[in-house]
Amino acid sequence: ENMKGVVLALVVVVSLLGIGLVSGWETVEEKGDGYIWSCIGRCSNRSKTASSPGLVLMGGGTDVAEAFRWMIKLANHGDFVVIRTAGTDAYNPWIWSLANNGTLLNSVSTFVITSHTGSNQPFISSFILQSSALFIAGGDQFSYITLWNNTLISSSIQSLLHSAPIGGTSAGLAVLPSYVFSAQYGGVTSSEALSNPFTHLITFSTQFLNISILNDVITDMHFQQRDRMGRTITFLARLVEKRMEWKRKDLVVRGIAVDEQTAILVEKGVGRVVVDGDRRGEGRRSYWFETNGKEVNLKKGEPLDFEGVRVWKGEAGAVFDLGVWKGVEGVKEYGLGARKGILYSEGNG
Repeated sequence: ENMKGVVLALVVVVSLLGIGLVSGWETVEEKGDGYIWSCIGRCSNRSKTASSPGLVLMGGGTDVAEAFRWMIKLANHGDFVVIRTAGTDAYNPWIWSLANNGTLLNSVSTFVITSHTGSNQPFISSFILQSSALFIAGGDQFSYITLWNNTLISSSIQSLLHSAPIGGTSAGLAVLPSYVFSAQYGGVTSSEALSNPFTHLITFSTQFLNISILNDVITDMHFQQRDRMGRTITFLARLVEKRMEWKRKDLVVRGIAVDEQTAILVEKGVGRVVVDGDRRGEGRRSYWFETNGKEVNLKKGEPLDFEGVRVWKGEAGAVFDLGVWKGVEGVKEYGLGARKGILYSEGNG
């Protein structure tokens, strides 16, 4: 946020000097019932462009500029929208600067949506539907689920999926798949999850969005930085148990986890890992998980016993096909499980 604030100051100074900016741009801030709208660019002259679909799965921390440049390219000179339930419009000048001060985008807007009333504003819905890229900022996924689910916001995002790039970071990544760790009672650590898979801290929501490539998937973020392997494995085990409860025939559950300063760019079902700058290796990886389809026997109040999870991990440049759930390039595969709440790996984990 601090870096984006610096960029805002620079954009203002440059605009006053009249250097490097295309004509007709403006800055707008408008407060409505349940929302704040901030915009930079040609905010009064919006038009839907022939954008292309794609997904950005970002792990939090410092934003990955390459991922935003990719979204900007897919947006094809259209309008870029950021949504959140708290925070500032700091993304606006930063994305605007990545778009060569507007030569590659028509405008950048941020909507801070703070109530159900705001989530059902026709103005915001129309704006999203006419946009050419949408990004869900980090924050609190429980507020996203609580305020946006089954509203004009969620239906508008759903309608945009097939025609524009959509992404999210941190909490924004959490709400993209069909299974969402909703964090209703706050976060949960790996040790808390492994020692008691039925802790009240583990809460799920389903179907905020319906992104086919992320069906039966749960995501996790800040992965290596917050030591979340244990809780991700526990999430998978609990979801297998829930599918048994729901009488589902197919018990396979999948997961995607992303380190900070790392993102997966998904186009036509194939994901490519990118990172912030030239940073690679430990703490700049992405992981894909798949359970073995077998039943589980979890016991309340007892540590996790769970086996047969396949894991794929990849650094910058790694390619993974989400359509067939298989590594394509630069991906290592190994097995993972837990006995009495202790993780173990099989192979080169």
